[in-house]
Amino acid sequence: MSDRISVLEVVYKDPKSVESGGVERYASNIKKVLDNKKFNIIFAFAYTHGSRISTKNEICIKIPNIPLFKKLIFNIKLYKYLKKTGWKGIVHINGDNGVFCTKLKEAKTVFTLHGSSLQYATVLLKTRPTKFLDILSNILSGLMELYAYMGADKIIGVSEYCLDFMQKFKNRDHIVIPPGIRKIPFSIDRDRCLSDLKLNKKRLFCIFVGSGGKRKGLDVAISTVGRIKNNEVRLLIVGPREKPIINDKCIFLGRVTNLVLEKSYSVSDVLFFPSNYEGFPAVIPEAMAYGVVPLVYNKKPFNELIDHKNSYLVENKDEFSTMLSKIVKNRKELLKKKKLCRLKAKNFLIDKLFIKYSKIFEDVYSNMPDM
Repeated sequence: MSDRISVLEVVYKDPKSVESGGVERYASNIKKVLDNKKFNIIFAFAYTHGSRISTKNEICIKIPNIPLFKKLIFNIKLYKYLKKTGWKGIVHINGDNGVFCTKLKEAKTVFTLHGSSLQYATVLLKTRPTKFLDILSNILSGLMELYAYMGADKIIGVSEYCLDFMQKFKNRDHIVIPPGIRKIPFSIDRDRCLSDLKLNKKRLFCIFVGSGGKRKGLDVAISTVGRIKNNEVRLLIVGPREKPIINDKCIFLGRVTNLVLEKSYSVSDVLFFPSNYEGFPAVIPEAMAYGVVPLVYNKKPFNELIDHKNSYLVENKDEFSTMLSKIVKNRKELLKKKKLCRLKAKNFLIDKLFIKYSKIFEDVYSNMPDM
């Protein structure tokens, strides 16, 4: 038997793929910190086209391209595969990925909640009740998360807020480990990055980073920037695959490489992120590492990690344009907040945060049957 503790990181997309998201980055950071002589981190993920062969470093599960039920099918097929192969070790369930692994008799499970889909379904019911498929999808995802939450051996949350809803069903002991960042750049050459991106150095740049869905508030960011009378403001839009309807104050970059993302952060002053719901907004510490000041709603989980000293917090969407106008006029306050953001970002380095998983995995492993 190997001395290394095997940990199966269950995600949904291939972490090496450009399609991977926040959950995959979270799991990849765990691997970066813990994959060593003590731990063997293995990924499990789904794919729909072509053929893949599972190896000692990854388990690939092919699923049919059936809308709404793909995640459920993935979870069922993964459980059957692990049961058939007699897989032993720790299974790290990420959100609604790998939820049925709590039924494996020869494995122990750690569950990390990245955001309560059931909680978000209630938000949709109040704000967008006609979005039936979105509501149904989040209910299905939320029920799978709840199943894992009730049965896993250890509970983690990326924020206290994302666990609030689950604790209404059962109050379980947990710890909070938010998404982390890999580095804080030692220095930022803004002028060079402006030149590389062919941007005007006289502008004040806001940046939106995300998938661009309604939940993320991209439409609010676009319309707000469009109403600003000062022509110095521009909004960089990073992340969405499809180009939205924009105005002349927006610059659409879409999907970008990590290098272009880093350059985009380096030229930006404000992270304009009017999201309606997040389990934990990983983009915030990521942007703060570059001195980009968040402009967000003053609600959980945003105000769990930032405050009025290092960020701009507003109570409703109508205040965004007023606040953005103030930022344009008060550059000295902006510069002060940029320095504080860089200092705050040090609290989110993955080497500091994810080492906590080491003890969690070891404690769970010590209770494995016949180990």
